[in-house]
Amino acid sequence: MVDSQPVKVAVIGAGNIAREHIRAFSDISGVAVSGIFSRTRSKAENLAAEMGIAKVCGSIEELKAVSQAQIVVSAVDVISMPKVIMECLDHDWLLFVEKPPSLYLEEASVIREAAIAKGKDIRIAMNRSFYSTTRMVLSEIGRVDGRRIIMVEDQQDPEMFVKLGRPAEIADRLMYGNSIHLVDYFRIFARGVVANVNAKQENIGSRPEMVHARIEYDTGDLGIYNAFWNQPGPWSVTVHVPDVRFEMRPLEECRRQERGKKPEQMEADLWDRNFKPGFRAQAEEMVKVVREGKGNVPVIDDAIKTMKLIRDIYGK
Repeated sequence: MVDSQPVKVAVIGAGNIAREHIRAFSDISGVAVSGIFSRTRSKAENLAAEMGIAKVCGSIEELKAVSQAQIVVSAVDVISMPKVIMECLDHDWLLFVEKPPSLYLEEASVIREAAIAKGKDIRIAMNRSFYSTTRMVLSEIGRVDGRRIIMVEDQQDPEMFVKLGRPAEIADRLMYGNSIHLVDYFRIFARGVVANVNAKQENIGSRPEMVHARIEYDTGDLGIYNAFWNQPGPWSVTVHVPDVRFEMRPLEECRRQERGKKPEQMEADLWDRNFKPGFRAQAEEMVKVVREGKGNVPVIDDAIKTMKLIRDIYGK
């Protein structure tokens, strides 16, 4: 497919994340969001009216038939995601799904095997891979020889999550449902294969307070993970290479510091200022997959790799 040919995108889900995907894809020349489906039809109708989507559908099967989409975006909640993915595998389109594909590693592996059996490609919306800060750091450290030390600070509050009325199943597995955003930075920045994970959980009674992990790679790279549970704390990522460090705190911002010098701000690009960070760049890459047969978008194997590391850290 050449750039002049149109690309049609269908969307499943009608929440804020669906809206952000629609905004990102709609900004690309020659791309149209041609249909939407949600279990709550009124929400789909409202979002379609807001974003100028012509077709509101009553099922995934109808969505495929009416939209004629080459890409389907699944932006449903994580509990519904496995069922939606499996149904989408019955149709001829490229799946682009929010992370994680499941709260359970075993179920994600079943989804992967089903996709392989049906010859389907599942791409995962690991949007932090596409933050301009992430891409700038990757570019800089790619020019530096020597060991990489990646330090990640996570924070989750399942107790508050439940108090706010969110599902207890998700609260129990926030290390998959939400910490995947942070743990995935080890996949992004570290080289090689995980050789050893030494993890420790500190509890107050039966309640987890802190999780530490040292992640060693066969290349010599090192990951340090600290997660605070049921208490406040910022998300941050720091990458150290010889004589230079990069700090992403918040993740959408980055400071570069050379040895003996003060930190300098690295400016985020316009896409990350005008769209939900990472979304516009990953939409561009998804369209490349359709138009050119290539695009740097994580596949389900990447999500499973990160989920395996989460299991090694948390033991569940």
